[in-house]
Amino acid sequence: MVQKLTLTLVSAILLLSGICQQKKAVATSFSLVSKEPFLHLPAQSVVLYENWQMRESAICGNAGQEFSMVNYKPSNWYSTSVPATPLAVLVKNGIYPDPYIGFNTMKIPDVSNDFNKTYDLAKYSHMPDKSNPWNKPYWFRKVFDLPADYKGKTVWLNLDGINYRADVWVNGKQVAKSDTIVGMFRRFRLDISSVARAGEKNAIAISIHPLDFSGNPLHVQSEGLTGILGPNGGDGEILQNVTQYCTIGW
Repeated sequence: MVQKLTLTLVSAILLLSGICQQKKAVATSFSLVSKEPFLHLPAQSVVLYENWQMRESAICGNAGQEFSMVNYKPSNWYSTSVPATPLAVLVKNGIYPDPYIGFNTMKIPDVSNDFNKTYDLAKYSHMPDKSNPWNKPYWFRKVFDLPADYKGKTVWLNLDGINYRADVWVNGKQVAKSDTIVGMFRRFRLDISSVARAGEKNAIAISIHPLDFSGNPLHVQSEGLTGILGPNGGDGEILQNVTQYCTIGW
C-alpha cells in the first residue's frame, strides 16, 4: 500500500476585491490569521503558511513556469503569509490605507470600473498606468523544503480556499488550470508526486484570478450616515459567480 503524505496550503487566497519599491509592513486594524490549522492534520504534513511573496501579473507577467522555479529571483515582490487577499497584502505593505478606518474605502479603487468612474476612484490605483488593480490575476509564490522521507510516496497539495480561479505551478510544471480550480467555499486536492522533490527545496506559484462577474456595489459607505444602507450585494451581479447559496443566514 502506497503511503500518502499531505502538503497543505492552509490558505484562503481570496481576491476581494507597480510600484517597484516595496514598502515596510505597517500595522493595520486586522490581524494575520493564526498559522495553526483549524483542523487536525497528518503528522507528516508540511504547512505552507509563512514566507510567501505576491506580485501583480500586470507588472511581472504570467511566467508561471519561471515563477515556480527555486532559482527564480523575484524583484520587488510583496512579503506575506497566507491566508491573505491581494488587497490585504498591499495594505500590509503600505500601498493602500486600512479599509476599516474612516472612509478609507473611498481611497481604494473598486473592482467595478463603473463604480470607480462614478466616484473618481481610479486616481487612487497603485498601478503605473492607473488601471484597475483588481481586473487581472495576482501571483503568490513560495519556496519550501520537503522531507527526504517523502521520496517514493504520494504527495498531495491541498488548497483550502482559492477564490476565485487559479493556475497552479510546482517546480516549473503546471499541475492545475483555472478552468478546473474555480469557485468559492471549495477545497482542492492535487497529486503533485511527479513534480515534488523529496529532500530538496521546492517552489510553488499560484496565479489567483478575479471573479468572472464582479458586480457594482452601487452605494458608498458614507450614505449609511443618512440612513441609506443600499441593497445587500450591490447590483447582485456578483451572484452569477459559482458559490454557495444558503437559505437562512450564512
